[in-house]
Amino acid sequence: GLSHAPAKIIDEVFSRTQGNPLFVTEFIKSLLEQDLLFDASGKWDATTFEDIEIDFNKINIPNSVEDYLNHRYEKLTAEHQNILKWLAVNHDPLGLNQLEELCGKEKIASDILQLINDDILEKTTREHTYYFKNLLFVFRSQNVLGKSIQSF
Repeated sequence: GLSHAPAKIIDEVFSRTQGNPLFVTEFIKSLLEQDLLFDASGKWDATTFEDIEIDFNKINIPNSVEDYLNHRYEKLTAEHQNILKWLAVNHDPLGLNQLEELCGKEKIASDILQLINDDILEKTTREHTYYFKNLLFVFRSQNVLGKSIQSF
């Protein structure tokens, strides 16, 4: 395999993301999910890039951070969205028991773990409370919550 990413990939990533770190990350994740970057041993494969033309137009990259957050939020389960809404309206991190009470559901630890694995939430080490990893997701969750309140 190759020791570095091929120039064609680097150029395409930059042209599609304009270097925005969030979009670069999502673009690379999309390529990885489609098994387009590495050979079976986990290395850059020169023949892959020469023999197989990657159709970069089939890779959906949002045009803005807002579009990205909307897409990511909409992919979440209703339970995950509910947890995020409760965290968004609280200014302090919340513990598991507090979140279970607010969400009206017991045993949400697996939901919270999934949100941590998805890089949406983080856990404080000392207090064992949860908070948003990215503040932009707070604003996205508050926006959805505000629209829900306005529809009453």
